[in-house]
Amino acid sequence: MIGADLAFKTDFMDPNNVLPMLVKYVVKGRCGWQAGILFSPLGSIVQSSMTGKSRLLLQLSKANLYVFYINLLPSTSFGYPQSFRCVRDYLTDSNLSVARCVAFIIECLKRLNEYEGSREEWIKVQDEAFWKGVVDSAINTEQTWRIMKRDSQELLAEEFNRACTRPATLFVFDEAGALFDDEYAADTLDYAGHPAAARFIRLRQAFSLAPGSVHAPFALVADTALRACSLDPSLASFERACQKSLLPPFYLVANADILLDRRPASMRQLADWKYYFNFGRPFWGALVATGRADYREISDVVVTKILGGSMKTRHLWPKTFVESLAIVGIRACIDVCPRSGAARILVARHMRSVLHISEDCESVQTGYCSEPALVEGAALLLNDVLDSSLAGDRERQVTSATEYVHKLWGLRADKWGHLVAALKDGLHLGQVGLHKGQVEAGVRGELVARLLLLMAWDVACLRSMLPTERTVSSGVFLRPVPAIVFLSSLLSLDAEEWARVQGALSLDGIGAWVRCTHFIKAVDYVPDREQLVHLFQRGAALITKDCQPGVDLMIPMYFCSEAEFDDPLQPERISAILVQCKNIRGATRKSDTDSATSMPTPRGLRIRDDDEAARLPFVSLHMSLAAEEQGVELLECGGAAARSLMAGGAAARSRARTP
Repeated sequence: MIGADLAFKTDFMDPNNVLPMLVKYVVKGRCGWQAGILFSPLGSIVQSSMTGKSRLLLQLSKANLYVFYINLLPSTSFGYPQSFRCVRDYLTDSNLSVARCVAFIIECLKRLNEYEGSREEWIKVQDEAFWKGVVDSAINTEQTWRIMKRDSQELLAEEFNRACTRPATLFVFDEAGALFDDEYAADTLDYAGHPAAARFIRLRQAFSLAPGSVHAPFALVADTALRACSLDPSLASFERACQKSLLPPFYLVANADILLDRRPASMRQLADWKYYFNFGRPFWGALVATGRADYREISDVVVTKILGGSMKTRHLWPKTFVESLAIVGIRACIDVCPRSGAARILVARHMRSVLHISEDCESVQTGYCSEPALVEGAALLLNDVLDSSLAGDRERQVTSATEYVHKLWGLRADKWGHLVAALKDGLHLGQVGLHKGQVEAGVRGELVARLLLLMAWDVACLRSMLPTERTVSSGVFLRPVPAIVFLSSLLSLDAEEWARVQGALSLDGIGAWVRCTHFIKAVDYVPDREQLVHLFQRGAALITKDCQPGVDLMIPMYFCSEAEFDDPLQPERISAILVQCKNIRGATRKSDTDSATSMPTPRGLRIRDDDEAARLPFVSLHMSLAAEEQGVELLECGGAAARSLMAGGAAARSRARTP
């Protein structure tokens, strides 16, 4: 891809000190091997795609280590740095044996023993000619051992010991999933016998023949979680029989949001897609900084990664519950059971990040970071506009999220429709899904509320497009939208209701703007206004803490006029749409009305307000998801205390029977 090579070569940034932590991990593994605790001097790095694993591994050459970097990525695949076919063919051959692995390691060490340069320059010596020489010599060496019957474990250990003359040697096997057969990397979680993992097991056994001294090389393997979690104790039947342990995986590749100094600072910048890609993985921002890639090229890469590396299947997407979960999880912040197979598949194929791995590697806590680049890719997929030159009349004629849902639910003619259908089928068929405990839907239907709000956001974005605008070149699903357009898209307001809400949200001619592109979970129980501004910059809405009284969801709402679009965003201009969810069947109760107008308020949440911020309107939205009737009811603002907190306000209660 244009610019991807330049993006990979940009200056390495490590504000979270991940590199020193990885060096400590290597030292810990070396010490464990020398003490006789570990089965093999080998560790693993586990994290999702494009989190900076390869860049981090290459930086180890600057950490006083002699690094052999071996990329097993197929030469035909998109990825950096370069891989060499001769090495990949050698290590992924179906006939790979322990002796062949030892021969490869020894030939590498022989060339290091002859090297007289610096450790940092050593990695630059490893070009295609270098690796071709290593592979050719390893083939000859292994054949000689076999002919002379010197391929027993004891004799191989002797050869290994003679070749180890330099300390601080590290072998890095990037994209180590290539050491497994394709069927092993599929959705199956049955590893009985591990026939498809034989190549990796033999490589690990080869390193176990290294001497227990400071001169023994250490190895790191890196890949996504479905494969790499299986590189550790879940595959350790033979090693356990030897009463040896394996080094737990390293997963703290904390490289998200390291380009926050480039985040959008004004409403004008919030309308420019280039600023959004500085959130999340650093590759997106580095790609934009090269100036060599446009929106369409970057969005194609994003969509490809979301789809598991293939653009060919996007027209058939989604086909399964897990595939649907991948797209909606990016935006709806869905919790997946740590012990489920879905968690590992989402990390391995669909860009979901690893947050924690248990000691036995059976439980993998995962989640999607707040990443506008992935959000835009998911929105393009969900609204089926990847191949549309202009926003079609079909989307523009849809006036509300409710109408959108019913249209999609009836026809299943759009990606949102396929998504909802797949989630429904996964639930009612009981194969995987909510009844099986793999996904948390919320005790009051919060997941359904988030889906409805996201659908309303997509409708509002499409309705706000200019007639000549292209959805595939403008970042349309990330830009701010007038609050009244968003609320109308959600509630299908008539002319009178529109006027009432618009009047309540007006403040001295200053308009209200919202961004609800995706949801993230709250760190604190009550966010302050600076945190709300940061959420608005990301385009993120907030999921409050479990059992937070009064409010389940919070959507930042910013007040400014078009003349102030170039001014920096100010905390005193931020307010919110406060959402309360109920899932009780039956008629509307008076307590629901009281709750909708009293609990979800800035004062009720104890948000500290200065005099200027206290004048801002807010919206209290009560969603009765299991109501017997569909409709919208606008309520008066409650009480003198509430009126003193805002210059006009709006409280709405929506009722809708969910599909």
